[in-house]
Amino acid sequence: MGVFTRLAGALVDWRGDANGTANVAPYDAIGNRIAKRDKDILLATSEFMPLGVISDGVIRPARSDKMGNISIGFDTLELADPIEGATQNPLIWTNTLTTQTVTQAVSELILNGAAVTTINTGALIITNKQFVRNSRRALQAKARMRWSGTTNSVSEFGFGAPTTAISIGINNGAAIRLNSTGDLVVVLSFAGTDSAEVPIRTASQLAAEGFGNKYYTFDVILDDDSARFIIQGNGAVPFVDTTLSLGSGVAKLQNATHIPAFIRHFNSVSAPSAAGQIRISDFLVLSKDIVCNETFNQQLAGSHKGLHYNPLTFAQTANYTNNIAPTTRTPTNIAAGEATLGGQCSWNNAGTSFAASDVLDLAIFGFASPLPHPMIITELEIDTINLGAVNGATAYTIMYFLAFNQTAVSLATTIGRAIQILGFQTIPAAAPIGTPFSAPINKVLATSIVIDAGRFVVLGARVLSGTATASQVIRTIWTLKGVFK
Repeated sequence: MGVFTRLAGALVDWRGDANGTANVAPYDAIGNRIAKRDKDILLATSEFMPLGVISDGVIRPARSDKMGNISIGFDTLELADPIEGATQNPLIWTNTLTTQTVTQAVSELILNGAAVTTINTGALIITNKQFVRNSRRALQAKARMRWSGTTNSVSEFGFGAPTTAISIGINNGAAIRLNSTGDLVVVLSFAGTDSAEVPIRTASQLAAEGFGNKYYTFDVILDDDSARFIIQGNGAVPFVDTTLSLGSGVAKLQNATHIPAFIRHFNSVSAPSAAGQIRISDFLVLSKDIVCNETFNQQLAGSHKGLHYNPLTFAQTANYTNNIAPTTRTPTNIAAGEATLGGQCSWNNAGTSFAASDVLDLAIFGFASPLPHPMIITELEIDTINLGAVNGATAYTIMYFLAFNQTAVSLATTIGRAIQILGFQTIPAAAPIGTPFSAPINKVLATSIVIDAGRFVVLGARVLSGTATASQVIRTIWTLKGVFK
């Protein structure tokens, strides 16, 4: 029989084994053994000694899978919007608006930016991307926000696919909600039906916290059979940290294999006394605990950071307009034919093809990487065709090259500039209209080419042989792969 004694506020059971050797088993103040063994049941009253870490001033138990393997925190970036510039990113968000507006300033995306107080009005933004849901692949939506909702308005953030901007209903997912009575609640939704709201902070508690006047980091984390909700202030212990577990009668957390994230604000059937808003300054979604073997460039491309779109204006970077032929340009050594990141450029010398000159470099395309984003080129391809007139009596040969990281588009610029020759393309003498030049130039870059923010990349050409032929037009197509960081 063990003998109990108290040590530092706990009970210690001194027991002897078959050889008479004493063993110590620590117990908590109410008799639960602190040192837990494999498959021991953890009671709500238990105190125990886990493997843990310290985060935000509180101890977090280390997470594991069902076999006891420690989760090592692999995260895959699924989507990120840093809310940069004055234009909302239409590649990431779709807006559903009922009278209320969504506006973006330099560092904030604002729902109900016009401060509408009319009943049955709202603003919903939902991600275009839907995120994969499967076992052992937790999803985390994180946003930095300020919620200034008032009674009779509703603010929400989480995973789900609401169908309207003005009514309750997540439609598969989980969310934090500031409801119409001013209380902070959390909800789950399965097969289009929301669970009952679970209160986590009352309106009076939020008022004492000064909730509507502060920015917080909100997290909604979907795991296999639970959803966790965290609201973190500036460097303090989380203001909210709660978990909803799956009920025994529910098949699974969501009735969906893919699920978007959303943020919504709306006024209910009674008018609020003052206009509520949601101000968002950062947003991202991560897949947790899974190695997808996606490179970081591929993860950035999943957030639409590929070279196809300007990372600030979200406009197409290549020169191509539906149903419109490109204007024929006259590139020079100091000015590019097209100020775009690839696409198509038709070029000649004021109506006549350039004659051979081994001492004249022409800037066909020139593009500056938008501040503050550097550009990484991983692959490029160049294709050329003869248009406008039959080629002259001499084979037409073009040498293409890349000038990158220079401070101006002019090829006379040398500061920071490097040149990489890409190859030659040619057509024979008397080649008819529509003759493609020799095989496309394709470069897969084992060492990526990096263009710093604000610096230029130029596709240049030097005509090594050919005659100036009236009306002859050279059409160059330049395709790039890579990302903006």
